[in-house]
Amino acid sequence: MRQSIQYTIDTACQSYVEGWALGPAGRCTVEVVVDGRPVGNAVTGIRRSDVAAALPHIPGSDESGFIYAFTERDLAHATRDASVWLRISSDRTVIETEKIAIPVPAASESSRIARSPFPQAVTGAIVARSPNLAASDLTSNQGAVAALEVLEHLVKRGPRPVPGVHRYLSYLRTVSTSATFAQKYFPKANVNRTGEKDSTGMLTNPVEMLTIAHHLYVLADAGVPGAVLEFGCYKGYSTSVLSTACHLLGRHLDVFDSFSGLPVTDSTVYRPGEFAGGLEEVKQNIAEFGRPEVVTLNPGFFSDSLPGWQPKPVMCLWMDVDLEQSAIDALKVFPNLDRRGALFSHECQPQSFSGDRPVPHRGPDDVVGPITDAFVAVGRHPVGLFLSGHTGAFWDAHDGTPVLHPEPFARLLALATQ
Repeated sequence: MRQSIQYTIDTACQSYVEGWALGPAGRCTVEVVVDGRPVGNAVTGIRRSDVAAALPHIPGSDESGFIYAFTERDLAHATRDASVWLRISSDRTVIETEKIAIPVPAASESSRIARSPFPQAVTGAIVARSPNLAASDLTSNQGAVAALEVLEHLVKRGPRPVPGVHRYLSYLRTVSTSATFAQKYFPKANVNRTGEKDSTGMLTNPVEMLTIAHHLYVLADAGVPGAVLEFGCYKGYSTSVLSTACHLLGRHLDVFDSFSGLPVTDSTVYRPGEFAGGLEEVKQNIAEFGRPEVVTLNPGFFSDSLPGWQPKPVMCLWMDVDLEQSAIDALKVFPNLDRRGALFSHECQPQSFSGDRPVPHRGPDDVVGPITDAFVAVGRHPVGLFLSGHTGAFWDAHDGTPVLHPEPFARLLALATQ
C-alpha cells in the first residue's frame, strides 16, 4: 500500500535532526522523540527547492523542510546511545520513522589520553564516547579500529561540529586531494633512467605519504616542535605531498638529496647514479604540485651537505635512501629528533618487523640496522610497524608518539574523503 506521508531524514546528530516531510495535502507536523519521550516539535516550513523539483504535484513541497535543535535538557536523561525518531502527522494520518542512535557522552568523562595515535581533541571525543578505550588500546590495531568505529559514529551522529574533529578531517582531505592530484599528473616516465628500477618518476604512493602526513598532524597537535627532514626526494613527489602538509601545519621541510643519484657503495643491488632527479627538475615539480615556500633544498651527498646544515629541533624524519651507508650518513641528525617524534623509512618490508620490534638484516642494502643503532646510541628503545608499499615507521617505546596502524588509517582516510 502506498504510504500517504513521505519523508527523508537528512541529518540526525547530537546537535539537531533535519529533513523534509510531506502529506497528501502538503505540510506536516513533526514531533521529535528521544528514548520514547517526546521532547518537542520541529520547526517546519523550511524551503526545499530540491523536494519541489522532485514532487511538484504535492502542495507545499517547496516548503516541506523541518529542523529541530536539541537542547541539553532534551538529552539530559538519554541513554548513551539515545534512540531518536520522529512522529509525523498530516491530517489524521500519523507515522513513526525509523529509530536512529545518536551518541550522548557523559560530561564527567575524561577528554585526554596520553600517547595516542590520534590528535588529543579527537582522542578526547572518542574517550568521552567510549571510556573503556585506554591509551594502550588505541596503540594497537584492534583498539584503533574500535576507536575509528566510534569516530565514524561521532562524525555521522555527533554534534556539528565536534571540536577539533572536523579540522582534523579537513586537513586529511586537503592533503589527500593534493597527493592524489599529484599522482595523476606527476611526470611518470624517467627519461634519464639508468635501468628498470628507476624507469618511473614516482617510487612512493599516496597512501605512504598520507600516513606520514597524518602523523605530522598528530605530532604538531601534541606540541612537538621542529622541522620535518626528508632524505632522498628523487623527482620530488614525496616532497610535494609533505610540503603541502607542512604548509598547513606551519612547519618547514628541509630536503637533502644529491640530485645526481646514488653514491658509490658495495651494494650489489643498486648502482651509482640510479634514482637521479635533477635540482631544477625537482624544483619545477615542487612548484607545480607542492608548496615550495616551506621547502629548503640541500644539494649534495649527505656526508657533504649535512656538515653545513644548521642544527635545529626536528619533529619527524623521512628517509628514502636505499643504502646502509647513506642511512648512516643521514642519521647523524638523529639526536635532533624530539623523543616524541618518529622516523619513517621507505626501505622496509613486512619482515622488517617482528611484532613491534624492528629486525635488521645487516648489509649494504639494509637501513633498519642503522636506524636501530641510531635509537640505541642516544638511549632510546625503537619500536615500529610496517605500513604499506615499502614504508615502515619507528618511534621510541617509552616517549614516542605511536603511529596509526594501516587498517584504521584506511578507514580514517575514507571517512575524511567521503
